[in-house]
Amino acid sequence: MKTTEINKSSYKWINRVITGSCFLLIAWLILFSSCKHDSNPSKKAHTSFNKDSSVEIKLRPVQLDETKEYLFNTINETRIVQEVNDEEMVVENAIEVSTLYRISKDSSGNYIFNISFKDFKVKVKAGDIEKDLKATTAAGSFDPQERIFAAFNNAVVVVKVDTSGKVLAVDSLDRIQAKMYELAKGNADATQMIKTSLQQYLTADNFKNIFENTYKILPQGKIKPGYQWKVNNTAVADMKIDVPLQYILEGIEDNNAVVSVAGRLDFENKQIQVQANTIDYSLKGEQSGEIKIDLSTGLVSSSESEFNAKGKMNVMGKEIPVKMMVKNSVRSQVVK
Repeated sequence: MKTTEINKSSYKWINRVITGSCFLLIAWLILFSSCKHDSNPSKKAHTSFNKDSSVEIKLRPVQLDETKEYLFNTINETRIVQEVNDEEMVVENAIEVSTLYRISKDSSGNYIFNISFKDFKVKVKAGDIEKDLKATTAAGSFDPQERIFAAFNNAVVVVKVDTSGKVLAVDSLDRIQAKMYELAKGNADATQMIKTSLQQYLTADNFKNIFENTYKILPQGKIKPGYQWKVNNTAVADMKIDVPLQYILEGIEDNNAVVSVAGRLDFENKQIQVQANTIDYSLKGEQSGEIKIDLSTGLVSSSESEFNAKGKMNVMGKEIPVKMMVKNSVRSQVVK
């Protein structure tokens, strides 16, 4: 595989980040970035816990007739290194999202998540190609495959969820889709990319599944510090790489449940979907992190995670060494 061929592939990778990765991050944001952190400690509701306390981590972000707003930033970083013909091909991306959540309850007691995107930035470097895009300015790009990224500028997604975390309705995705087609202006490559991404990510069913599966991470009933449970988690969404994770309730800190996360990955010759191609992968790696969950709301206060792996992939009979790293960080503040 020549370097020029790698760079062409990298450009496709960049464009895939703009659509696929961005929307998967949106889906992840629905639960684990719906954070609560009050910069004014005097307003915070505190509950006394000791090391033997039993606690229930349950979704309860607002009371009836109450509306709360949360503004937060999430950063997702990925670095993948491939070695081809003694040349290293490095693909790096960082997605930073500033999102306003407005959460209320309807007359039936269901939660309404009104999610609006205030800022959406993507930085990607692949070989000698670099992209630095903002949803707020992408509409002015001459490249239609970059221009469709502007569909996320001030985009809104509305999700209705019951108290158990089951999604009852997802609205406004069709508006994002329509805006993408409008920005593509009939360009064949951009239109094809939208169709591929829509089939994989921009569907209500996919959104619903990711949302509900994320809620299933939380254990049912009351638990004590030291309690452990296991859940499979998607570490690299683009490649559908799942890692079996062990969660441990380490303790209670400032009305937050502190949960550690750890997992190991080890598989040989597994078929993984990358873009439109099925590739044989072998990987060994680890994932670790910490989540703090506000016990008064059931929402995440902060989250840090990192996934590192090494392995190889087989492309058209050629074995290519691969290293990958994925980091995710969440920080937030209450608006009102």
